[in-house]
Amino acid sequence: MLVEGMDTRNEDHLYDVRQKVGMVFQNPDNQIVATIVEEDVAFAPENLGVPPKEIRTRIDEAMKLAGIYEKRDAAPYKLSGGQKQRVAIAGVIAMRPDCLVLDESTAMLDPHGRAQVMNTIHQLRAAGITIVSITHYMEEAAQADRVLVMSRGPHRDGGHPRAGVQPNGKAAQLPSGRAPGRRAARCASQDRHPHAGERDYARALRRGAVQAAAVTHPSYAGTAPCAGGIRRERNNYVRDYSCRKSELHLQSGYAGRHHRAGQHFVQRGGGRRLFVGIIGSTGSGKSTLISHFNGLNRPTSGRVLVDGKDLWEQGADLRSFRFLVGLVMQYPEYQLFEETCAKDIAYGPRNMGLDEAEVQRRVKEAAAFVGLTDELLEKSPFELSGGQKRRVAIAGVMAMHPRVLVLDEPAAGLDPEGRDTILSQIKDYHEKTGITVLLVSHSMEDIAKYANRVLVMHRARIAMYDTVENVFLLAPRSCCSWGFRCRRSRRFS
Repeated sequence: MLVEGMDTRNEDHLYDVRQKVGMVFQNPDNQIVATIVEEDVAFAPENLGVPPKEIRTRIDEAMKLAGIYEKRDAAPYKLSGGQKQRVAIAGVIAMRPDCLVLDESTAMLDPHGRAQVMNTIHQLRAAGITIVSITHYMEEAAQADRVLVMSRGPHRDGGHPRAGVQPNGKAAQLPSGRAPGRRAARCASQDRHPHAGERDYARALRRGAVQAAAVTHPSYAGTAPCAGGIRRERNNYVRDYSCRKSELHLQSGYAGRHHRAGQHFVQRGGGRRLFVGIIGSTGSGKSTLISHFNGLNRPTSGRVLVDGKDLWEQGADLRSFRFLVGLVMQYPEYQLFEETCAKDIAYGPRNMGLDEAEVQRRVKEAAAFVGLTDELLEKSPFELSGGQKRRVAIAGVMAMHPRVLVLDEPAAGLDPEGRDTILSQIKDYHEKTGITVLLVSHSMEDIAKYANRVLVMHRARIAMYDTVENVFLLAPRSCCSWGFRCRRSRRFS
């Protein structure tokens, strides 16, 4: 492989090659090294010997372009996955490379964030920087000048994005199992590129502007599955998240102008368990919220109740609560550590004190649910692809038979076929076992397809919790004030 005539296999050229080509990794944690955001963005220019005054200019410009300037003094470890991706992008932009390689750089971003990144990409391209973007979003690929399709190693096809539509008008099939579609391919011929991810929300929510106070609109009265609905008491507001049977009840008090709402993740009166979609812009608090559900984070005030028992009361058995609420993290490799996939899946059931026969039965059952073969079970989890690692992580939680399954963006970074497969398997498991599922996602299409309740997070607050239909159709205005690009979902159009 040659970069401006330099062979990348020649170690004498590596320093020069890395000055010419900047890369943003799939997992931003792999390239964030500093303890402050702006220090991390400045790391590469400092190593390139850029003068201090120019470094200051570069990092300010890069952070503004990446949309992370307001977090310049924050510690990266306190940021959300999407915000970390912006820090990584800013760090590479500050190098001012001739070529920028992005490996799924928008996978953890909400559609509005993806639009900002794509706008930044177009600005960099206009400035003469070559962009190589690896993506599973067909509409991002459609904005490129050329598309290279990979299949089992070597490239299978290439050309202009309009090549995705054959002369007969039919969309060409990609290795991912999903075609880009006529509309996505046609947009490549337009002078004005559409925002990346905008169509996701165009399929989900209507246009307009919704204030957070819209949750009190009369059209929502009685529709949300909440105990006591929404009410105000002496200017002090309390927010409850609760469940019956598999009960999660997070009660937090706030002084000021907020709302009070009891959130039920399992229907009352023996109703079917819920499949709750949790949505919100990058940094809105989705991952922080769900990390309270099994005690990974301790609330600074209020209570977390599981089956009616306070998770943090004196003498509470936190370990037993974690068997009731299973959490699959945003990055599955963070919870995989055993020598083989089978041992990793068996880790939870063994800690529960089950006999070996029951452990092995649960391992096989969970592996079958997520589509893991016997051959894969004997492999190291670190030899697997990103999608296979997610399946192992999900199987490890399923094997403990939790009453509530919480998944933090389980399909992020997967190709369309892989995303459909893994979410369908989760839905099947939900329907067969009757457990409650909480799914964090930035894909409105997935939420509309699989969930029956939606919880909207905005600036560390619950902006709305209601049925999918009410959130996507009955809102008096759309969710643009929550950081979304919003129109109607195909499912409800």
